[in-house]
Amino acid sequence: MTELEKQLLSALEQLQQDYSKRLDEWENAFAEWRTMSGL
Repeated sequence: MTELEKQLLSALEQLQQDYSKRLDEWENAFAEWRTMSGL
């Protein structure tokens, strides 16, 4: 594997982790909002 490929892979992994974290945060916020609005 070339150096460029390694860099691309690690960038992709970071993006994926970031996305998962944001998704978790969004789901938590949504759950809180539903609780507050009584849905």
